[in-house]
Amino acid sequence: MPKANEISLRSSKCVVRSAKFAHAMACVGDVARSFQTFWDKYPLKDGKDLCCQLWLSVVTPESESAALACLSRYLASDQVARGILKSPRNWLHDAARDGWAADWPAANGKHSSSELIEELRADEED
Repeated sequence: MPKANEISLRSSKCVVRSAKFAHAMACVGDVARSFQTFWDKYPLKDGKDLCCQLWLSVVTPESESAALACLSRYLASDQVARGILKSPRNWLHDAARDGWAADWPAANGKHSSSELIEELRADEED
């Protein structure tokens, strides 16, 4: 028979044996729900299952708001405005490694490389 702080498996379903474990599972559920927010906002849809696993491994209930704020900064960046996107897995890995503190230059209003090239040519002519 399992001890008070263990779980047992019955028909592939976990039976919670402690209040502490139940609280931990509730927290994971909240973080799992926030993954859908991340996925809905991230512009590149690639590898959802792997991203979800990574999200659950690097995002904690304490870091959840920081992760989503970091995503908002990334989405407002010049890099994203120009269509240069990291894969969601790489972005999650890098942002988590940096403690969700990464920052990117803000979008400058130039949304295509052709506009930027035209501006550079005009500057060279002056």
